[in-house]
Amino acid sequence: MKTSNYLTNKINLLEVKKEGYDECIFLNSKGYVTEGSYTNIFFEKDGYFYTPKISDGILPGIMREKIIEKINKNGKKVVEKSISREFYKTCTGIYLTNSLMGFLKIKQFEERVF
Repeated sequence: MKTSNYLTNKINLLEVKKEGYDECIFLNSKGYVTEGSYTNIFFEKDGYFYTPKISDGILPGIMREKIIEKINKNGKKVVEKSISREFYKTCTGIYLTNSLMGFLKIKQFEERVF
């Protein structure tokens, strides 16, 4: 169940920060990537940007929608799909977004450095 109560997100974020990470990424009950504790996520691969489908259990996010519009306007394509946990291993970039930080390329996701 997705709600606007971010207590669970905050608790998870505090736990991963103890391990030296800046953000945690959530999976839904089917094992698909959904979002971060306070971010939406985009993956770049083969000239496309991929982001989880809303029906996979994410909050749509105002900035997420603006990023999708901007990417499409600039001639690239955004694909909304169910994203497996291992998908990042084949990507050339991963981006986190929210209204405060905009569109931020990450440097490392698990063991993979970008």
